[in-house]
Amino acid sequence: MKKGIQTRHQINAPIESVWSHIATGAQWENWLPILSGSKVSGNTRTCNLFGPDGHEDVLQESFLASNLEKTFIYQINQQQSFPATDIVGYMKLEGDEKATTLHWSVEMSVKSEEDFANIQTQISFIYTEAAKQLEALAADKLLA
Repeated sequence: MKKGIQTRHQINAPIESVWSHIATGAQWENWLPILSGSKVSGNTRTCNLFGPDGHEDVLQESFLASNLEKTFIYQINQQQSFPATDIVGYMKLEGDEKATTLHWSVEMSVKSEEDFANIQTQISFIYTEAAKQLEALAADKLLA
């Protein structure tokens, strides 16, 4: 069954500063707490991922970023950490030189409502923590 999760995060930093940490797909391990490393080649990214049970997994995805629209869309092509397939995520930034709203959603296929409930809890936590880290990084960039 197809399921979706939508989140919204207020980030007290300028949209351009926040976008600079998202746009290339590189170095997301600096703000996405489940990543321990990543490598970008064109529009493909390979990430080292800490799975929910603590083991490390390799995630491969393709992505597309629009600087004009401040959107980042990714499709996870390979992962083993979550009991889900056909995962597509969408990030959209709105804001100005003072604050940013991050709309972050993901759709996936899951086998059961129980699997989805577990994933939803984990994803909501991960996205919230990532938004906090993006805010901290964007604020540091302003001070530099």
